Amino acid sequence: MMRWSGRLAATGAATYAMLLGVSAGVDYATTAPDFAVNSLVYEPTAHVDAAAVRRILAIEPSTNILSLDLPELSSKIAADPWVARASISRQLPDTLTVHVEEHVPKAVILDGSFYLVDAEGQPFKRLEDGERCALPIISGIDLGASGSQVAEQQARIVVALGALEQWSSKTRPKLSEINVGPHRDLTLYTAESGTQLRFGRGEFGVRLDHYDGIRVALGPNAERLAVVHLDHSIDKKRGAKVVARFVRDEDGDRLLAHATERRKSSSNNEVISKGSDRIEAQGTRARRIPRAH
Repeated sequence: MMRWSGRLAATGAATYAMLLGVSAGVDYATTAPDFAVNSLVYEPTAHVDAAAVRRILAIEPSTNILSLDLPELSSKIAADPWVARASISRQLPDTLTVHVEEHVPKAVILDGSFYLVDAEGQPFKRLEDGERCALPIISGIDLGASGSQVAEQQARIVVALGALEQWSSKTRPKLSEINVGPHRDLTLYTAESGTQLRFGRGEFGVRLDHYDGIRVALGPNAERLAVVHLDHSIDKKRGAKVVARFVRDEDGDRLLAHATERRKSSSNNEVISKGSDRIEAQGTRARRIPRAH
């Protein structure tokens, strides 16, 4: 029995000595000057340069690289509004590598103030001077919604961004605004002429083809369109009725007569036929939507 106790005591002493050795090794590794942070590897992004990363990390000279809490430091970098994701890794003995992925703005949301929104529909920062460039505005969104309305507002943003992506898939006039109505119905405004395009709800791609047909038929005169109603019901057999309003009352009959002649002689007659089986002119002048800078 005493021999057994003696063996236990010897084993315990050996284990304790081993733990002391491990502890001493850890203490050495986390305090030794050989493991002090000496270099930072970082590829600057458009809005977060190396100086900003150093300022955010605020690592003191001679700080041991093994003593750093990397997830916490990554969170500090990710707190920058331009940063979508950030990660930091160690390259022993003395190097930190930082990787940053920025938000890429796709549009600007108008809700009292202006906010940049990325491709995932995430508003990530308030718009500042010089940041809008040619980005269209998405209106009709309530970023302050709560409860069940949060999901609905997010869905509206996704609908608007989906329409923007389809619109941008071909050469078309630049957009200044995409308005999302209470039923997710869409109204688009072109940037240069201020044409109002009422797409309504659903079947956006089909209605967009109809708009393309109108533009082909009218040619350069398409820029004189003030309002185009593309929100009528679509009959697959008879096509779609499209109501167009021109900037001036006297433009309507003349331009539509010209469009009819173009339609007869156009090599794109099939596209035009599908896109606008019947175009009616109305003379009411469209309201130009105010632009945001």
